[in-house]
Amino acid sequence: MPHIRALIIFFLIPKIGLSQFVLSKFNPDTLGKKSIISGQPIYTIKWKDKLGDNFIILTEGKEVNVDPMKAPATMNDDDVHKNKSLYAFHLVNGDSVLWKLTDFEKLCPFDVIAEFRDGSTRITDIDKNGIAETWIMYSTTCASDVSPRTLKLILHQGSNKYAIRGTSQPSTSMEDKEYGGKFVPDHSFQTLPKSFLKYAQELWSQYLYDY
Repeated sequence: MPHIRALIIFFLIPKIGLSQFVLSKFNPDTLGKKSIISGQPIYTIKWKDKLGDNFIILTEGKEVNVDPMKAPATMNDDDVHKNKSLYAFHLVNGDSVLWKLTDFEKLCPFDVIAEFRDGSTRITDIDKNGIAETWIMYSTTCASDVSPRTLKLILHQGSNKYAIRGTSQPSTSMEDKEYGGKFVPDHSFQTLPKSFLKYAQELWSQYLYDY
């Protein structure tokens, strides 16, 4: 049922949000700036617009145990604390970094999660100016049970960043009415046409559920 729901929402997303560009995958090893790439690549996409040849790379770092000798004094020595990071990079013409995104979950004694929402990345031209907007969505949490995660949707227009922060829902059959499903746009979203926020709300709804 969740898969059917996701398909229905996908087809309801306005065509204005669909990419006007020719999109394709690529090998990150072919880029001149590959030395700046942190983590393990999990998704790539490229296209051409008024900025030139654009390359997006999403990567996730390995789960790392914290060295007890470097841990805060407040940590329980009996617990194993873990860090996990994720990264996104936008390169133009193969060697110019337009922006870099880094986020993480640190010092987690439970299940540590920092991961992109599978299939959620979008390349659009909502304002039809010939320069792509990029949408990247991911979740982070440190949890010992099934509970809402921190959820973020990051929009870039060129080097300008706009963020929506909130919380996920565990599943359609296990919704958290108190803490789950929060949707909080940054104040900067008010400077954009309303069509941007409308698209963000629909994309958020499509990838709200963890399972």
